[in-house]
Amino acid sequence: MSNNNLLLEKCLNLIQNMFDEKRCIFSYSTSIKDNSYINDFNNPLIYRYSINSFLGILKYNKHSNVKYFENEFDKFINLHYKSISNLGDKGLLLYALSISKHDFAKKILNELLKLPKKNLLNLNLQEISWLILGLVKYLEYFKNENVIEDLLRYFSILNTNYLNRDTLLPYHEHKFNLRKNFVSFGGIVYFLKSLYEYSNILDDPYSRIIFKELVEKVIKLQGYDGSWGWFYYINNPKVVDYFQIYSVHQDSMALLFLIPAEKLNIEYSKDAIKKSVNWLFGDNILNQNMINEQPFFIFRSIRRKKILNEKIERILRAYKNSILNKNDNLLKAKFLEINKECRSYHIGWIIYVWSDYHNFKEFLQIQKIKK
Repeated sequence: MSNNNLLLEKCLNLIQNMFDEKRCIFSYSTSIKDNSYINDFNNPLIYRYSINSFLGILKYNKHSNVKYFENEFDKFINLHYKSISNLGDKGLLLYALSISKHDFAKKILNELLKLPKKNLLNLNLQEISWLILGLVKYLEYFKNENVIEDLLRYFSILNTNYLNRDTLLPYHEHKFNLRKNFVSFGGIVYFLKSLYEYSNILDDPYSRIIFKELVEKVIKLQGYDGSWGWFYYINNPKVVDYFQIYSVHQDSMALLFLIPAEKLNIEYSKDAIKKSVNWLFGDNILNQNMINEQPFFIFRSIRRKKILNEKIERILRAYKNSILNKNDNLLKAKFLEINKECRSYHIGWIIYVWSDYHNFKEFLQIQKIKK
């Protein structure tokens, strides 16, 4: 590994400590106790998190002479493939299989072709975006044009049923429920990434225009401290609930659309990256560093104290702020705390993003980016 990328060195060491070699899975949650890593594997999301972690590592391997976890990825597939039933998770798995040109990619692809419309409309925004990304990457790496017909159809369903054409923000899902008009930052990220990758592989001007215009809107919603709020009202774009503010959004997931935006010379994208990353180094509402130096660790989020039921309280707060036509407030420090855990997929996304992105070299040395 290059000596000038301390970030990846530390992240690769951390994610190896989040791995169960016997079961070939990454942890659901990790914490620090007595300077040691404590892993929790007791959650069904370990399969999704493991796919995400492998994706980051496999992308890193494409740019490195040292190959990590390649045999373990094979073992993961053999051990856990039958436990992966969600179509979105299979799309993300197809993405990982495609960039490594894995023989198993064709089997997953065949499960994702010719899906009925009703199956697709049961997916949430994140899931259908991952499905499209999987097909895009298969087309990119295997040059198999047989997927184009389905890719066009799936994107048409996404575009027709998940996009508010007045604001260009995406719906959380197609079916009506209390969440439909409130979308998470993560959902927006994966929607934007699918737009960008789709526009590139098919040289599609429509999706590229939507990508550019939506990125401009989202950048304007970034908090004054660089934070990305968690919950957005799509009918009148506002941050209707800031918390939790997640470190993974700040150091990697936001860059899934900001790096392409920078390449397309979208205004303020470079400044948005600086502010987003520097949030980890104390440019946040708590003025606290979210990175633990020894042992290396990145704390998960800044959250509200004394939450009884976060999902219910979030919906109620979101409805109140949407009715009052106001943004949520960044609270005073006394009402907030740091969530001192970390999820493996977070480290996977850092490795994915920064394995081939070399701007902002301060952050590669785990230092604050100079203004």
